[in-house]
Amino acid sequence: MRCYSWFVFTNCTPGDDAEFNDWYDKVHVPDLLKVPGVVACRRSSLSEPQMGNDNGTLFMCGIEEIGAKYRYAACYSFETDDPKWVLEEILRRAGTEDMLMSETLADAYTILFEDRFEAARPA
Repeated sequence: MRCYSWFVFTNCTPGDDAEFNDWYDKVHVPDLLKVPGVVACRRSSLSEPQMGNDNGTLFMCGIEEIGAKYRYAACYSFETDDPKWVLEEILRRAGTEDMLMSETLADAYTILFEDRFEAARPA
């Protein structure tokens, strides 16, 4: 079985961060974890310290300098031999009783990667 990381970048409607995050954490993530092949989720929000890139030279900066488009990110772990089926199943469920959507979701961008290597700091 192969492993994949599905990155989902999102924004909510202006001023609705609390409602959006409550829905995402308590409704959306549990719904996605019911999809066969989806085994884990980690959510994040944009951090103020950032690292920019100016013609190959890295430098410290803030959110404004990097032109970040999305405030929130989620990384879902898939374990499957058929990632297309998992994505199609998510699309099939989205907006149904199996995967309720929120009006506070304003924008989303997704991208799937096949995992090639995993390392952890020694204990």
